[in-house]
Amino acid sequence: MIKRLFAIILFAIIFSHAYLTITLAANIPIYLNGQQQDINALFDNGRTMLPIQSCAEMFGMSVDYHSKGAEIAIMSCNAERYELHIGSDEIICSNNSEVVAKMDRPPLVRNETVYLPISFLKDIFYIEVEWNSTDRAIYIIAEPLVIKNNSLLLYRGNDKTVDLQDLNINTIGNSAFWNKQINEIVLPDVLERIEFGAFYGNDFSSIIIPENVREIEDWAFCNCLSLKYIEIPPNVTKIGSQAFISEDDELIYDTKFPNQKYTNNIVIGCYAGSAAEQFAKAHKMPYKLLE
Repeated sequence: MIKRLFAIILFAIIFSHAYLTITLAANIPIYLNGQQQDINALFDNGRTMLPIQSCAEMFGMSVDYHSKGAEIAIMSCNAERYELHIGSDEIICSNNSEVVAKMDRPPLVRNETVYLPISFLKDIFYIEVEWNSTDRAIYIIAEPLVIKNNSLLLYRGNDKTVDLQDLNINTIGNSAFWNKQINEIVLPDVLERIEFGAFYGNDFSSIIIPENVREIEDWAFCNCLSLKYIEIPPNVTKIGSQAFISEDDELIYDTKFPNQKYTNNIVIGCYAGSAAEQFAKAHKMPYKLLE
């Protein structure tokens, strides 16, 4: 009888401690760039855990949780896909199957909600997290431009005019401006490479590629339906065969690659004998020779 009573008391103490911990965590305010967010956190063994769905919505991402397979899929706003598994601390990039980071603890499921340690935000969302002991609050700082090692990895701002001219950026990364619907953009003079899908689905009508650019990858300007003119310097030696494919109705088809579609509205400004001129001729796109 005494042992049973002791067990009941011990269970009650453990349960109340866990409940109190969760309640205290829920009362911690969380701020994103100075704006308080409606997010309830959990404490688990001294670590702050945040609901992945709420965090994804803050940064324009989508989340799928498959409880049967214990798998979490996160699709970022620049078309990167990440996989996490209940019981594993690894964050895997599905695009190349590489482990991009390890969390300080595996995901936690409570009441059908998946919680991840706050440290994972830095690895997936490219943000900074600060704990203010005076305010007892969590501050999340998310810059509009994510730049690492002179590569622009992601633009998450809302401005429709973007000027990168004074920045030391040599690469516009994969899907960096994916579907941002930018009306005007100025690229930096030191730029050397424009990667896959970098400007997919934007609204600028013209763009000048800087002199130092050497490579324009596939889908770099895919679905830019407002684009009428692009000026490409002679230093560009490689243009992906699908750099300008489009889903618009007014399309032309490459006779060598009939499944690839190119808008016939874009005029390529190029130099005689350049890779850009050869590209325009090969894909039957209108071009204008520059001097």
